[in-house]
Amino acid sequence: MSLTWFEGYNACIFAYGQTGAGKTYTMLGQNYQNLNIENESRGLQPRVFEYIFNILEQLKTSNLQNEYIITCNYFEIYNEQIIDLLADQQKINTNARLQIREDISKGVYVDNLSEEQNSKLHFVDLAGSERQKSTGAVGERLKEASNINKSLTVLGQVINALVENSNGRTRHVPYRDMKPVVNFKKLCQL
Repeated sequence: MSLTWFEGYNACIFAYGQTGAGKTYTMLGQNYQNLNIENESRGLQPRVFEYIFNILEQLKTSNLQNEYIITCNYFEIYNEQIIDLLADQQKINTNARLQIREDISKGVYVDNLSEEQNSKLHFVDLAGSERQKSTGAVGERLKEASNINKSLTVLGQVINALVENSNGRTRHVPYRDMKPVVNFKKLCQL
């Protein structure tokens, strides 16, 4: 992973494939519920988090006056519904408010104003892509498989359009074709 993430550039890592192909294993590792995971069996997410915090430790020892704040969101998309799995645990800081002040020598200034540089790192473990005929699904399972395939198709179209646009072409990016993709618009604008 590049250090450009610390310089304000966004990054996104997708795991895509059929059910059982190893997407979650690649992202989280073997026995990811166990907190005492050995290095060899860890997935991409725990390794990247360790890397990020090691870099932050190194930056703390330098003379830079930067402050780093790490926040985490964890979402599940199921049948076109987005669920924030950490919503109840998040706290919003309302104490730090900006105040406009006036001083005879300084003039008008904003108290508590600071410059921020933000970047986002997204890990996306997509649902398995399946051929509906081969699964034999009926009823709710068929509806679920249909929604998954539709979402994956639109996500593929969004990614293809973004790639074409980055190569100098002008192509409409179909963010609005599926609800989860609308919410991934910022994620896809890397």
